[in-house]
Amino acid sequence: MSRKKILEAESKNGKIKDKPKVRILTFKDLKDAREYLESIDEPIDSSFYQVKEDIAGGKPCFSGTRLALCFFIDYILSGGTVDEFCIDYPFVEKDKVIRFLQYIKKLINENRKIKKR
Repeated sequence: MSRKKILEAESKNGKIKDKPKVRILTFKDLKDAREYLESIDEPIDSSFYQVKEDIAGGKPCFSGTRLALCFFIDYILSGGTVDEFCIDYPFVEKDKVIRFLQYIKKLINENRKIKKR
């Protein structure tokens, strides 16, 4: 029996619950998040980032580094992966990258308005 037929049979018997709906981040979502990060006027309540006027021109950076959060978005938009980023920039902890992505997801899910320039 094919995998498709097994799934159909299990679905009819009630063995398979409805799959949770997953929203996949698109390049547009990441671009919107980058625009937001560049226009931040208020602090983000999270420990994955820092903002210091003398570091990266005051742009939000991964805490403990001089690497701007928008650089990570550019890296991903250029085709890199989170794992590749963590290998190329080992001084940025993967946990901080994941928390940053979770924050972007939260912004998107809340439909937070991006400030226009």
